[in-house]
Amino acid sequence: MFHALAPVHIHSGNDIVDSTVPCLGKRAQRFAGCRANKVFRILNGASEARCLIVQQVTTVVRVWPKSELAEHCDDLLLLLTGAIQDPKDFVRAAAREALCAFAETW
Repeated sequence: MFHALAPVHIHSGNDIVDSTVPCLGKRAQRFAGCRANKVFRILNGASEARCLIVQQVTTVVRVWPKSELAEHCDDLLLLLTGAIQDPKDFVRAAAREALCAFAETW
């Protein structure tokens, strides 16, 4: 049984970004796939939120069964290769860690 990550709220100007990661069912699968890429692009100006997304992907890749992530492998790799080119150092560092976790899984 998987445990949901606690929600983290990041204040970006007047906006609050909710970075809760659902842990079960279709919502979790959508997070692990292309929806994460869309959210990542939308958060172009919120570097802290981008970093949290990458950190959560790291956790997901390390904890979830490979069978649940297999169909989203390309989307996860696309998200992480984009994050490795992020303008912020701390986002790139998180992306490197996530790519290492990804490599350990695949």
